[in-house]
Amino acid sequence: MYSLRTIIYGTPEYEASLALRDEIMRKPMGLCIYDEDFSWEKEALVLGLFQGNDLIGTCTMSSKGDEYKLEYICVDPAHQRQGLGMQMLRQLEETARSQGGKKILMDARVTAQPFYEAAGYHILGDIYYLSYAPVPHYHMEKDL
Repeated sequence: MYSLRTIIYGTPEYEASLALRDEIMRKPMGLCIYDEDFSWEKEALVLGLFQGNDLIGTCTMSSKGDEYKLEYICVDPAHQRQGLGMQMLRQLEETARSQGGKKILMDARVTAQPFYEAAGYHILGDIYYLSYAPVPHYHMEKDL
């Protein structure tokens, strides 16, 4: 059984979310998430997807006015392709809507484009690279 719950910045669960993101999203590129400043996540919504007490997925969303930004979403590879990422994405969308959000924006890896398009997001512009994640990305958005 899976549970999705809010993670508070600075807690052991938050540290576990950083470790999971590092393992899935940074180490494969030869990078380390601990070299980045995540103090801005004090104000962000961080969700954790748990199987029992084990964190198997996490996502983060920030906001500015009625625009929200999906910052991260990742699921442990052993649990991917089970709809869990979509479950987390839908929860973020519902939260943004309930808080008056009009749009969600993101920097999506090109490899994740089909996932986000299946959820109703569309590409804005050409491929680009982020300094902290030097793999091809698209700006994507969805009106809520």
